[in-house]
Amino acid sequence: MIYFYLDKDNNVIPCEEGMEAFLEWSTWFDNTYMDGSHWIASTKIKGILVSTIFLGMNHQWGEGPPVVFETMILGGWIDQEYQERYCTYDEAKEGHAAAIKVALKYTAWHYRLGAPFKKLWNNRHYKMRKIKDRWKTKAIKSKLLENLKALLK
Repeated sequence: MIYFYLDKDNNVIPCEEGMEAFLEWSTWFDNTYMDGSHWIASTKIKGILVSTIFLGMNHQWGEGPPVVFETMILGGWIDQEYQERYCTYDEAKEGHAAAIKVALKYTAWHYRLGAPFKKLWNNRHYKMRKIKDRWKTKAIKSKLLENLKALLK
């Protein structure tokens, strides 16, 4: 089974085989996206969104129960780096709560360090780029001089 429904009790129901069943599923799935019922939970924390959704398709690689729920953290410095997938609605709810804790730790760390750290971090990268550019320029100049000397001989 590849495609799944979510019933009113939040149980994962496999779609039947065949084109007619697939078309019925695709209409149902499209409607869930239109009305937002595929969202299991959504929490905003200081510009960061923790999102848990019903995927509707099995994301399991290999054997095992279908993986049809996903939690992601969107925004901030950890944008899309946190992603977990689950098999059941209850696991997804627990995973959402765990992701909120991760986002809270991140925001506490980020806001404690604040702007001075961000400025220092960006400066470090700027200086490294500048040094690298200078090195490239020197290397290019020396290579040109070598080629010129070779031509003049």
